[in-house]
Amino acid sequence: MRLDRVRVHFLYGFLLSIHKEFDDFVSSLSVAPWGSEVRKTKYWTSGVRPLLNLRRDEAIMTAPTQSVRFHVPDIAPQPLPISVSEQTRVSRSGQGVCRITLDCDSIGGEPMTVPQAISLASLDGSYASDHATVDCDGTLLPSPHFLFLRFMRAMIRLCAVANGQEVPPFVAQNSLSTLRSPLKEWVKASPQADVEWVDMVTDDIIGFDDECLGQYPYVLTEVEVGNHAKPLEVLFGNSTERRDEITRNLAALLLRHKGIEHLSSAECEEQGGPAQNLSPSRELFINIHQRSCLVVWEAVAGGAYRKTAPDGTPGLGAQTLASVIDAVELLRMRWHASVILAAFADARLWSYRQVCRAPTTTEGAFPEQDQWLDAISALRRDILATIEDPLTYRRSTSTAFDVYEKGLALFQILALDRSLIRRLDALEAEYRDLRERRRIADLKTAYQIWRRNGGEQH
Repeated sequence: MRLDRVRVHFLYGFLLSIHKEFDDFVSSLSVAPWGSEVRKTKYWTSGVRPLLNLRRDEAIMTAPTQSVRFHVPDIAPQPLPISVSEQTRVSRSGQGVCRITLDCDSIGGEPMTVPQAISLASLDGSYASDHATVDCDGTLLPSPHFLFLRFMRAMIRLCAVANGQEVPPFVAQNSLSTLRSPLKEWVKASPQADVEWVDMVTDDIIGFDDECLGQYPYVLTEVEVGNHAKPLEVLFGNSTERRDEITRNLAALLLRHKGIEHLSSAECEEQGGPAQNLSPSRELFINIHQRSCLVVWEAVAGGAYRKTAPDGTPGLGAQTLASVIDAVELLRMRWHASVILAAFADARLWSYRQVCRAPTTTEGAFPEQDQWLDAISALRRDILATIEDPLTYRRSTSTAFDVYEKGLALFQILALDRSLIRRLDALEAEYRDLRERRRIADLKTAYQIWRRNGGEQH
């Protein structure tokens, strides 16, 4: 199975706390000094149409495409030039996703193989290609560090510009090789501002050391195959001559699993298996798994799912792909925000539980009620924003909805939402208990003062 073009999208989630009007936030980003395009748009602009005309604004920042030299022994012995593009998307609620795309159309003029595509999709370091490096201004960085630091650079630029701060020199110089050392110091020294990167509030949520990057991205692999191969026609046709091979290859791409020979085609084709197609067309294969999402389409010039329509507008295939990417980005945004807020809620519960174990007679044993109430209110606002489901307000292709619904179940996002509500209820119950304990302690103190002042004589 020869692959004419492979694009791998690495999706990093983040959560912002925006304390200004969203229009002002977007206006601040529009003066970005690093050449990015910033636009305000609606959720349904990429081939998605609204069911009702409800406005749900978001900001999208697109960085210029660059050619970067990758050293990936699993793909080719020589350095491999790959086009790298970047897009950062922020919703009004503060949820966001940074998508870093690697685009490779050939290896030495030859189409890529399935193992090579899997190596390209595994450059985040979570599975294969652990020895891959990237040439950054003459310095070789491990590929996972390159991707993660590029995401961190985008976040620092976003927060600094949105807050009217000067972009730090080590970021403005556009160099990744010198970014890691001053990064932690910049985050700690950054003052409270109109836009806060919520993930960075505590070091134990997003790490900085070389052994733990703090976040591994979700991967969406887009594969284009020539119509000479017709792998999807073989997969869905009656012929079994190459069907097992195609089935195992598709499953390996989705699972990012190089041991293709160890995959069972019968198990892959089962209901819910990695070779199950969520697309109704034989020209398009789409499936989603915990490890990645896979889109495979045949470059058929006159096919229904062609990239470009005869009038030059995006074809049905390009619109469907945009809708699937859109749905996967929303899944990553919701999952990431839920996990981060759950970590914050757990940290709050732990600290307040320690406080509640302290003796009630000890002076200063109780935190300020206003501080506790502010923390609960802030968490409630973030949770309410997190459990918003943008697809409630829009209508997309059936394929994108199928991907989104399956992703909700795979990543247990609805269960995470319910868990957040339970954590919030527990925090509010702890607050009520604390307030009652404090009231009783104040009554005891007042009674002791009354006794010392000779209250019983009156």
